[in-house]
Amino acid sequence: MRAALGLVGYTEADLRRVQERAGGELSRPEDLRRVIDSYQYLDDWRANYCIQSVRSSLHNSRITCIDAAILSYGLLELLFPDTKRRLLAIHRRDPKKDEECGHCVALYWTGEGRVGSLSKSSFKGLGHREPEFPDETAIAASYAKAYLEMAFEPLYYG
Repeated sequence: MRAALGLVGYTEADLRRVQERAGGELSRPEDLRRVIDSYQYLDDWRANYCIQSVRSSLHNSRITCIDAAILSYGLLELLFPDTKRRLLAIHRRDPKKDEECGHCVALYWTGEGRVGSLSKSSFKGLGHREPEFPDETAIAASYAKAYLEMAFEPLYYG
């Protein structure tokens, strides 16, 4: 893996940071949850909205959902290069505030074809998903169900 660091733009310091945040061995994609969970959520993201790169997130203390999704995708690429992965955005409307917003997660597939997700959110119900879903539509539906439980209107995903 160390030989691949330079190829994908990471440094030894980046790898040390991942290992520190993981607090243990990363042997399966699901283990990346420990890395994502070690960050605080950036609640005041509207004050100075920007999307961080993998390396920026690694060396920050707070991240948003899209930062976590990008970070997760990059770490899947680095540590589990044979794992199928993609980003998924789930859009919603808050009828109380008449506001549209969204959530972003990193999906990954197991060798058996099951789908899980890595996620960061300040909302209960929008966290990680176990790799037990048959496809990305099913996992998106699980996030839509969480939106409904919070009185949000799910709009679309992709």
